[in-house]
Amino acid sequence: MGISDLERKAERGKSFLREFVVAYKLIAFDRKKEKLFRILVIELFQNEGLRKSFLEEFHQKDIQQISRAFFIMMQKGTIRSGDPIFMAQEFLAPLFYIRLQISLLRIDGKSTTSLSTQFEKHVDFFWESLSCT
Repeated sequence: MGISDLERKAERGKSFLREFVVAYKLIAFDRKKEKLFRILVIELFQNEGLRKSFLEEFHQKDIQQISRAFFIMMQKGTIRSGDPIFMAQEFLAPLFYIRLQISLLRIDGKSTTSLSTQFEKHVDFFWESLSCT
């Protein structure tokens, strides 16, 4: 995503975060991708090369994109000032946790319905803590 594209999206503030989370949510509830997620989690502890790739390609790219968006939002006065990298880490960590919960509940054959709104609630809570309005 180019800086101008990211800047345009970041100017939408909460809507940008919600769109990011909706995409993450669709992946989290996709049963095929869930199986890959389970394998990935197991392999991350056993395969150094995969760990390095995961951290560089997925984790760092998401943190970089979200932190850049937060920085743009700070410059526009949409959110309060702070460390955009820390904010991005704080924003992304619960998403991973919710995804893990979904997988663990499904392994035990339990319903994940209670988690279906957690992604959106996370955006609302996070936005309320950062927003200048």
